[in-house]
Amino acid sequence: MGNGGSLAAPGAAAALASGDDVSLRKERSREPVVDRAVQELHARCGVYTKPEIVDEILDAVGWTSGADLAEARLFESAAGNGAFLVAAAERLIASFRRKGLDPKAAQLVDRISAFEIHPVAAGEARTRVRKTLLKSGLH
Repeated sequence: MGNGGSLAAPGAAAALASGDDVSLRKERSREPVVDRAVQELHARCGVYTKPEIVDEILDAVGWTSGADLAEARLFESAAGNGAFLVAAAERLIASFRRKGLDPKAAQLVDRISAFEIHPVAAGEARTRVRKTLLKSGLH
């Protein structure tokens, strides 16, 4: 993520699955004033989407397990704690498997990208995505 950067930069799925997180190290080097500003912003306007709304939105944009997502890409501009990322990853993996493909983390690397400026929320999102990948058998 680093300095308000990406949760899912190229190589992120593999990095998340392995626990290697260069972006977290960068994140720790931010200026304290930036950290305070991000905390204040999050306290004023941090909103987390309910799972049923996540499902409705992903359905509406065609990101379903029944769709052919093998070449699809999804961008989440404010990942929060990863509600959309987890649901999107589950659907992506299910789509691959429905087509008879055995998804590997390397195949999923560039399929979902996300940003989150709040370091605690970003950490929660990373943890949730990592658990989803591991639960699905991806390492």
